[in-house]
Amino acid sequence: MRIWRAAALALTLAGCVQTASPIAAPNAARAAEMVQAKAEGKRKAQMFLQTVAAVAPVAKEICLEKQIVGNCDFQIFVDPRLRLPENAYQTVDYSGRPLIGFTLALLSDARDADEIAFVMGHEAAHHILGHLAQQAQTAQRAAQAAAVAAADQGQSRRQIRTAQRAAALAATEGYSKLFELQADALGAEIALRAGFDPLLGAAFFDRLPQPHHGEASSHPDNRTRKALVAQTVQQLRRRS
Repeated sequence: MRIWRAAALALTLAGCVQTASPIAAPNAARAAEMVQAKAEGKRKAQMFLQTVAAVAPVAKEICLEKQIVGNCDFQIFVDPRLRLPENAYQTVDYSGRPLIGFTLALLSDARDADEIAFVMGHEAAHHILGHLAQQAQTAQRAAQAAAVAAADQGQSRRQIRTAQRAAALAATEGYSKLFELQADALGAEIALRAGFDPLLGAAFFDRLPQPHHGEASSHPDNRTRKALVAQTVQQLRRRS
């Protein structure tokens, strides 16, 4: 199974990354470190796969319930590129199938399955709520309007393209914070329904750098996001 091979190999490699020491350790100590690293990599791989097995069916169920997008068959995988920073992302393949990728750095940093489940639910929520299509449509409309305005002002083709890019970026940034909060709320619900604790999962925010303040920031304040998760979980538990 491709997911198993990717996760097992990637997480073992992530666990083997050590800070270089100016003095070489004895061979016995190195061997012990390697054994420990491999054991940690295997533990992380198993935790990731178990989380996928629990979260993916719930994400698909909620996706089908909401009926916003057509394809709810999630494929969740580990991105094997070693140099990528801590990140998880959602995209679609050529057929429209939703893909959720976790970088090695993120999985290496994850403390427990609750954090992995929450991030997984968050990324699935972006697809379920149709955020990619909404962003693309918003950017296209803004770019078209900017092109018309620039052309009316007699600007060159290069200036028109620059205006299009700037308008598209500004338009999508305006929705990014809202989309992130929506994904946090639905992601918390997905994780909770899959048997995880989103409150523990949201501890992930405590280790994230605080986003830049102001309109240019594409992500809400971390404290705001944690508070929203807590409020969402409280409401869900009251209803159950």
